[in-house]
Amino acid sequence: MRASLRRTPPGRRPFCLALALALALGMLGPPLSAGQEPSVLDLYTVPGRIVARSARVPAPGQAPAPLEYVVEEVAVPPGVDVQPLGGPAGATVAWRLTVYGGPFRVGAQPWVVWIGDRPFAQTYLSPDGTALVVLLFDRALLTSGATVSVSYGLAPAAPPQRLPDPLLLPGA
Repeated sequence: MRASLRRTPPGRRPFCLALALALALGMLGPPLSAGQEPSVLDLYTVPGRIVARSARVPAPGQAPAPLEYVVEEVAVPPGVDVQPLGGPAGATVAWRLTVYGGPFRVGAQPWVVWIGDRPFAQTYLSPDGTALVVLLFDRALLTSGATVSVSYGLAPAAPPQRLPDPLLLPGA
């Protein structure tokens, strides 16, 4: 373990340790049970209200499309500080963009979800490696008609892979 920490850049060590602790304690697991205190990490998994999704939604029992998206509005529980995830103090709502596809492999670089030409590298990879999740705290970042893409790393060797459907949001 010490050898792996020496290879980790100093600025990333607290994040790596926090992520390892969260995984060990099961904090990235199923939704809240009765009496459990909410955590900022719950925003990645709690049920939300679907706002938009890819036009190519598979029928029940059918395999998912190679890459598809779902946008959900998620209520931020009172007392949960979203500032570690880039949100403003006192945020009451988040928008969760989930890109399904994969498998997305685990590696040294982050998976990046792009909305238009704007990268979002603070992604959550689902335990089964089939989904990438990005939390947004500004609805204006979700522009109807924008292209959604994914890449491995911020400076990928190949261009980001585009999803077949653009973002289509109601009322935009």
